Amino acid sequence: MNNNDPNNNTANNTKMTPRMKAIYENASRTADKTLAKMRNNVSIGQMNSEQLKSYSSLVEKELYARLDTNEQESFKNSYAKMHELDDVERVTALESILKKRLEAEKTWYYKRSDPKSMSNEELQVYVRWRLKNEKRNKLIKTILTNTLVGILAFIWIIPIIWLVCCSLSAYPGIKVTQFFPSEWTFMNYVNAFKSDSVNQFGKWFMNTLIVAVCTCLISTTFTLFVAYATSIMRFKMRKPLMNIGVVLSLFPGMLSMIAVYFILKTFDLTNSHIGLILVYSASSGLGYLIAKGFFDTIPRALCEAARIDGCSNAGIFTKLIVPLSKPIIVYTVIASFLGPWMDFVFAKILLNSGVSANYTVAVGLYRMLDKSLINSYFSIFCACGIIISVPISILYVIMQRFYVEGVTGGAVKG
Repeated sequence: MNNNDPNNNTANNTKMTPRMKAIYENASRTADKTLAKMRNNVSIGQMNSEQLKSYSSLVEKELYARLDTNEQESFKNSYAKMHELDDVERVTALESILKKRLEAEKTWYYKRSDPKSMSNEELQVYVRWRLKNEKRNKLIKTILTNTLVGILAFIWIIPIIWLVCCSLSAYPGIKVTQFFPSEWTFMNYVNAFKSDSVNQFGKWFMNTLIVAVCTCLISTTFTLFVAYATSIMRFKMRKPLMNIGVVLSLFPGMLSMIAVYFILKTFDLTNSHIGLILVYSASSGLGYLIAKGFFDTIPRALCEAARIDGCSNAGIFTKLIVPLSKPIIVYTVIASFLGPWMDFVFAKILLNSGVSANYTVAVGLYRMLDKSLINSYFSIFCACGIIISVPISILYVIMQRFYVEGVTGGAVKG
């Protein structure tokens, strides 16, 4: 009798419960019915040679369908030895192997919580089920994840598509009754660079570019200097200063805008791009943590070797740290450039003289949304919004690899 026989339970050494005995008996009856159906209710002893050959092929096919690659190789070796038997004995042996597998397929499920109690056949079926189940769960998880990401991406991209459509609309105002315009034109992009009393996008673009580039250079320099000092150098009050910097960075910059405004007004720096650059750059050193985390990954032995060779701190920074830190420098440059390029609040507070030529893009475009102007300039506003996004998009695409390396590298420590 096979391992699944309720009267000879070698699969587990525990006492057979009535429920488990009933499960085994039911599995055995089901397997017998399946085999009888395959034989057309004809016993093996009553079959002629052609029927034995046909039944043998059918049993082999059913077995192969239930065996994995390793089991198939093992079965081939066992089947080769069966050729020494006559047809009836060989078919009987094959049927016995198939019956064990059929019984195992009926019984393993009830013992899956305790694989140690399974027979070999049950365990093989259980392992195949686990692998198939894990593969199916992984596929389901992948499909659900990709579906969720696709839905979120679609929701996120709808405003961008709408902005592009509005920028190509022949109607100058805003239409909320239809998503796609009835007439299309590229003239809004041409008119964006035609200056008038309201629209001076060309000057706004240059003002924003100058402020962003100057801020980027100053902020990147400050951030890298502070990160180098806190990561590589050792001096008194180093940790207290780092803690103070972390605490100060917890407060949003908007809390200080009123005080900053009056300080700049005292020095007559409001309504000037220099004052705006100072506002964006002054506190940039507090954002040193990610750059410091990246510098911490550089082996200290390199710095010590350079110091032994007579290299100063400035030499170590320029000749050793900077060449090894391209990813974090790119990240710092992009982050420093994005701030002034997209800022509206501080620019609106400081540039309040009413002189349109001094505005940045954010302030100038906001003016187009005035009630008296929106029906004449909304399509141009959308075109300007698309144009202003192009430079930073190109910069990000080109520098994406370094940007990701800088973020992940800076997150290792710090």
